[in-house]
Amino acid sequence: MGNEANRGLHITPLTLVVTGALWAIVVALVTWNLTMTVELVKNTNGMPAQIADHEQRIRALEARR
Repeated sequence: MGNEANRGLHITPLTLVVTGALWAIVVALVTWNLTMTVELVKNTNGMPAQIADHEQRIRALEARR
């Protein structure tokens, strides 16, 4: 019965290494996701002006007919 008290949760160095590696992967993925999101937003900020320009060119071409 003395050994039953010793059956609790044990955090071993291997557990710490594996957990640390998993956290590092999660942080890297979140950082990459944020970087890609910021880049996407930067690239799409000019889109409304480009769309308006294309619409204007299409209207000008249609008016030529």
